[in-house]
Amino acid sequence: MLSKTSLGFLIFLISFVGILANIFVLRPVYKLAINPKKSSIYVISFFNILADIVNLSQSAFYLAPCIIFESYIFETENDVGIPKFMGFLIMLIWYIGNITQIVMATNRYVVICSNNHKIFTRQKICLIFVVTLVFATVKAYIIEYVFPCCVFVFDHEILSYSYIRVSEILNYTDLSDLPLNALSTIVAVICYTSIIYKIHKSNKIVIHLISYKDQKQRRNKEFIYAMQFFSISLFYTFAWVFLRLFPVLFGGQNAEWFSLIAFCVIINSSANAFIYLIFNQEISEIIKPSQKQSKIWQIR
Repeated sequence: MLSKTSLGFLIFLISFVGILANIFVLRPVYKLAINPKKSSIYVISFFNILADIVNLSQSAFYLAPCIIFESYIFETENDVGIPKFMGFLIMLIWYIGNITQIVMATNRYVVICSNNHKIFTRQKICLIFVVTLVFATVKAYIIEYVFPCCVFVFDHEILSYSYIRVSEILNYTDLSDLPLNALSTIVAVICYTSIIYKIHKSNKIVIHLISYKDQKQRRNKEFIYAMQFFSISLFYTFAWVFLRLFPVLFGGQNAEWFSLIAFCVIINSSANAFIYLIFNQEISEIIKPSQKQSKIWQIR
């Protein structure tokens, strides 16, 4: 098993790579988001990538140093000052992620399964995210600064995140988070399962009308859709399930297992960027001309 210091450096490295990947796709996604001829999913993705960059930056530049130096850097306790504000920020980003999961899954279902492009216009999506930001800010503030229990913080002792529990007081934070976490996962599972079934069914209907080459392309496209939808929601679900499960299984022991929660959050915040870089043709078409232009300037 890796030492705490090694795990701290690993968290920093993976988070930093995720930051670079998200920054790399941010400009192409923004270009597609403001293009009225392109899918409105890019507007959702743009906001999601911004949140992912903040989340990964916290992991790389706060959680990782806390683990490496075995301290809360700016304070001796983790429920005051900057550590508490960092907890507020992680909850703010987490709640934005909650709503984004629901909006993205619903958008894909409405567009692909119902062929309806009018519900999620760019203006409506921007309004949704303004409301989401207000909701997330208020809820995160109440969690960290109003509820008597329990503050959510980065915790270097278990290499991840934890609730600061108060004896004989209900964990109001956990109780208020569970419905939203569960709803996000349930909506994602229902929508993405329906989408994969729809694509598979559509392929069966037209398969006798197309060539073997086109059949292979359709199967590949179906696989890519499945992997994209699967990866977007899988690690997000693992993160909140592990957060509830590990304290019951391990208590305060085996801190290394708790690092899986941090890794799930990091991978979830990096997945979209890598999926866009590897699978998305529209992103590739924007990136390639930029790379060619860069080479021209280097030659000059």
